[in-house]
Amino acid sequence: VMKVLAFIGRTSDIMAIQEFRDKSETTLDFYVDAINAAWPNATPMQSLGSPRLGRTQSKERYGFIWDPDFIEYLGFSYVYPDPDDVFEREPFIASFRARTSKNEEDFDFMLVNVHVKPDDAEAEIAALVDVYEHARQYDEDVIILGDFNADGSYFDEEITTGLRDERFIWAVGDD
Repeated sequence: VMKVLAFIGRTSDIMAIQEFRDKSETTLDFYVDAINAAWPNATPMQSLGSPRLGRTQSKERYGFIWDPDFIEYLGFSYVYPDPDDVFEREPFIASFRARTSKNEEDFDFMLVNVHVKPDDAEAEIAALVDVYEHARQYDEDVIILGDFNADGSYFDEEITTGLRDERFIWAVGDD
């Protein structure tokens, strides 16, 4: 299983991971070390992890892993302040730059990593518009990704407001 996960990690320019649940906060480093050990001649992957988040004793971390040959971390990350206390686990936001070819301009963007609580999926997905607006004060290009728990009985797929309105593109459809 770890070989498959290491392959997935190495073949991605950047990825966001949710649900690290270790109190030692070593799982993200363990995974990145496994990726890098499997490809010792490649540029080592880099990572960034959030603090442990959540209202219950079972807290979770978010992580970003990227290939520095293609992606640059711009040194800015934060946990969304959640002024209305909507999120079980507040989104983790970080700023990156995609390095492009010499004939194109590099692309700066903010990634919002979120794990929506299934029982609160509708409220948390609706509140992601506020997270989007908050992140836009740092960069106009914002990508929200993670585990939305937006399938099945957790979420009414007929909702067309909030993050589901026409301003936003859902890269993964409801089907």
